[in-house]
Amino acid sequence: MPVRWDVERGLLDADFAADVDTLLAHSPYAWAVVQGFRSEETQNALYQKYRAGGPLAAPPGHSAHEHGLAVDVCEVVDGHDLWDTSRPAWRWLWQAVAAHPRLHSGHEFPTPPGPDDDHIQSTTWGAVRARLVAAGQWNAA
Repeated sequence: MPVRWDVERGLLDADFAADVDTLLAHSPYAWAVVQGFRSEETQNALYQKYRAGGPLAAPPGHSAHEHGLAVDVCEVVDGHDLWDTSRPAWRWLWQAVAAHPRLHSGHEFPTPPGPDDDHIQSTTWGAVRARLVAAGQWNAA
């Protein structure tokens, strides 16, 4: 099935975007990529909402989104975006991502902070984060 990209695909790491596109295109369910690359300013705004009780968001500088290595998705049913993770599509997504050699699911994030069910990131994020730490560019949250 074709994947709907609501974000600028070109701002993501090209290999990661291709992996996401291929994975979702082979799904029996329809998907939309609704979040992609984020600026530090956007990440900070989302983090402040999280701190006020909103959806999970990492502190600025600590998100794979800021490096073009993460997306958030939703299921599309009859033209409507759905985040009902009790639907079979989500189980398919988590299993497909877990089986992919270069993708990691936010569904597997430990508690706390807890799962981020709509989040997919590149497995290269760990290496990028390690380089940031080594360069002194990773500020503890």
